[in-house]
Amino acid sequence: MDNPANLDKAKTLKAAQMFFREGEWDKALTEYGRLLAIDRNDPDSLAAVADTYAKKKSFQLAFEFYFKAVPQYLVQNRLDGAIQSYKKISKLDLSKLSSDVRMDMNIYIRYVEIDEAIRDKRYEFAIAPLSKLSKLRPQDPMIPALLKAIRLQIDQIAPSVQRYQTLGDTFMRNDFSDRAWDMYRKAADMDPQTLSTLPELATTFVKQNHPNEAKKAYLYLAEQSLAKADLGKAIEYSQKAIELKSLEAGYILGLAHFQKRNWLDAKTEFEKLLRIKVNHLGALTHLARTFVFLSQPEKAKETFQKAFKIDENNPMVQEAWVDFCLQGPDKEAAIPQLAFLLEKVVTEHNAQKILEYSKIMIQIRPDLVSARVKLIQALQALGDLQGAADACRSLALVYEQQGLLNESAEYLAKADQLDPDHQMATKPASPPPSPSVSEQPPPVTLPTIPDIPLIQESEPIVDEEEPAPEPSERPKPAPQPVVAAQAPPPIVSLPPEPIPIDGLSAQMTTAQICVNQGLLRAAIDIYQQILTTNPDMPEARQKLAEVNALYLKKWMEKKK
Repeated sequence: MDNPANLDKAKTLKAAQMFFREGEWDKALTEYGRLLAIDRNDPDSLAAVADTYAKKKSFQLAFEFYFKAVPQYLVQNRLDGAIQSYKKISKLDLSKLSSDVRMDMNIYIRYVEIDEAIRDKRYEFAIAPLSKLSKLRPQDPMIPALLKAIRLQIDQIAPSVQRYQTLGDTFMRNDFSDRAWDMYRKAADMDPQTLSTLPELATTFVKQNHPNEAKKAYLYLAEQSLAKADLGKAIEYSQKAIELKSLEAGYILGLAHFQKRNWLDAKTEFEKLLRIKVNHLGALTHLARTFVFLSQPEKAKETFQKAFKIDENNPMVQEAWVDFCLQGPDKEAAIPQLAFLLEKVVTEHNAQKILEYSKIMIQIRPDLVSARVKLIQALQALGDLQGAADACRSLALVYEQQGLLNESAEYLAKADQLDPDHQMATKPASPPPSPSVSEQPPPVTLPTIPDIPLIQESEPIVDEEEPAPEPSERPKPAPQPVVAAQAPPPIVSLPPEPIPIDGLSAQMTTAQICVNQGLLRAAIDIYQQILTTNPDMPEARQKLAEVNALYLKKWMEKKK
């Protein structure tokens, strides 16, 4: 339902406009007076009252209401309304105005001319008279409003380094140092080559007694130098900005010392800043990291907690905390922040960050299913279907270890859908042998361990060892006879020493031994470890696909 006050205002405005059109000035003034009783600062009502007095030839009253309307238009960022009021003032009969108004009439006319110059993009003709007026009328709100109009119009034009530098020079010549710095900074943002002129500009600001602009220039130079890893210049410029009372320059100085690994200097600067700005998250976070490098983990932890009290969801603090936890004994403490960061990048659809955070979570908690699911989705989004298939097989193994066999089979099947080439590679070229016959492949020969024959999954492993024959007496491998239903299982010769897994070839050999002995889950785990550190190793990827297919086949057979 409409607000009754709004209905009254609309009705009153309609009546006032009607009386104005009909030339009934006093009645129009009565209705406009009612509008001003509702909102005495409404610039349109003030200007309408001025228009009515002008029609009545009450020029002094008309001027007063136009003059009241101007600042209210500016409050509403309506420069056009303010200029229109000045245009109407300039057309009033001067002989009917007070002497004070007549003395200032040239100023009001000049504002109209400056606006026209801005519209015509003749900025030199606008900036020079504005400079004179700013000295004459430093509190007049029209001056910053017109300067803002110049800036907005410049931003709408196709930007160029030359245009920004030219305008910067114009502003400097006319003592608008703050506006000049804004133009020079825009030029430097577009073309880093112009940075070479800024140190001289900062010096000029100092000489001309413009400390605020000099401070901004030195701080900007320090930030740009830090971004380019020019740490010596970053330190030099930040120190100059600090001399000009820049607090933020203390943070830049601390960061420069931090990147130079000057831990004690970095600590000093961060602590100095925090004595003044106690809630500076950047300084708190980097101070905590500095304590880590100073081998003071308890102080680091305490400082991190202060940062979390200020903003527990700040990504910069959370990422630094995660790094801290991963370097210490309590890696699990990083899980809450990692979970928050992971959900944030999922919402932002940032696949690269999802990949990064989910991998870290899996490293800490290999059984964390949700992180593995997000890893699969990120790999698919990035187009790494082989990687997604490997992640599916890893998740299938986790599900199998948790006794969730349906989910395990689902992700093994999904792995084959994502990576059909490996599925085809694992299909046998000929039908499998009859269940009554167990064929044994050639033995695996290692330099330092005895041959190990294939053991079917149904056959138990016997721990007893038989003495191996001398090399000269060792018989050649013979074809395996058909095993009768009641025949005892063969005895397996195990290596006398455990197999080291510190080398890639040793890991591959161990995985193959596990396959030969029917220990498929162990083989899958080893191949996954290999691919974690060697993702581009085709042999390991092929073997993993084969073992997964075999594992799925056996699981389906058991289920029947």
